[in-house]
Amino acid sequence: QKAQSSNPNNSQATDPRRAFVAPSVLGISYAPQHSRQYSNTMESDSDYSQRRKRIEELILTKERIDLRRKLRDDDISVVASALARSRTVKVLNLSCNNIGDAEIKMIADAVRSNPNSALQELILTGNNIGPDGAKYLAEALR
Repeated sequence: QKAQSSNPNNSQATDPRRAFVAPSVLGISYAPQHSRQYSNTMESDSDYSQRRKRIEELILTKERIDLRRKLRDDDISVVASALARSRTVKVLNLSCNNIGDAEIKMIADAVRSNPNSALQELILTGNNIGPDGAKYLAEALR
């Protein structure tokens, strides 16, 4: 068996471009220069804009989307805006994204406002949705 090198000068382990890789579903890499700090990752303004556009594009064009553990707090507004216009997404997995009552209200309002929505399944396990959030969602689904 091959032993792994514990060399602290290993460029693969210390290269910041390798340390800040976005979820592959969004297809975006983080650049350390001209960056914003979000949850211990850095993202350039250009990457931030591309990320938001990619999330919107997914929701507007795909039927099944898995965004489990891939969203940041400020991404929910993009998700909600796209859901308000989407005619294609049928299954949307938003599990484990730290979504709370305020974020679920934005999503619920978006679903309610879209008479042409194809959404059939919204997966929200592992989030922080309380009784108020559940009420918002229940009202939107009536």
